[in-house]
Amino acid sequence: MIPRLVVVDEIDGRGTVVSLVGGTYDGYEVLHVPRQARTWRAPRGARARGLGGSPSSLVAAEGRAEELLVSLLDPTQRRAWSEHRRFWVSTPYGEVELGRVSDLTFRRNDGRSFALCVLPEPWSDLPDADVWTNLLLKLRASPEEFFAVANYRDGRTWRRGPAPVVLA
Repeated sequence: MIPRLVVVDEIDGRGTVVSLVGGTYDGYEVLHVPRQARTWRAPRGARARGLGGSPSSLVAAEGRAEELLVSLLDPTQRRAWSEHRRFWVSTPYGEVELGRVSDLTFRRNDGRSFALCVLPEPWSDLPDADVWTNLLLKLRASPEEFFAVANYRDGRTWRRGPAPVVLA
């Protein structure tokens, strides 16, 4: 079962807290991706320090993050994630493939494709699966905000957002 999202609170421009209703994580609250994106990521060792200073803290956080992400995916997405570490998310503007940092494929409804770069803030301290959970929830709950902050590439040149979208 894919959970329904209920807005709980706005956090000082940092994002929106939503409650997951239904599914494995029923009742959990999650912070949606803030509007500002970031382009730098700390090395793995620095990320472990942010999670309590030990590699075991990082491993535990990665495991919990993976469980949460998988619980939010439908069977097709879950299979794609398990096999390729990527999955597609449908939006009113087209499909976005999550799974490659700073290189998300966006297939617009009119058939054009773009590469997107969107990251939660701060993303360097998050386990990888939490990055994808944040973006998945943002695409489901407020895709217009996701595309508004998405940098995009059409060919070789990166451009600042908003990404060009077309409604179905």
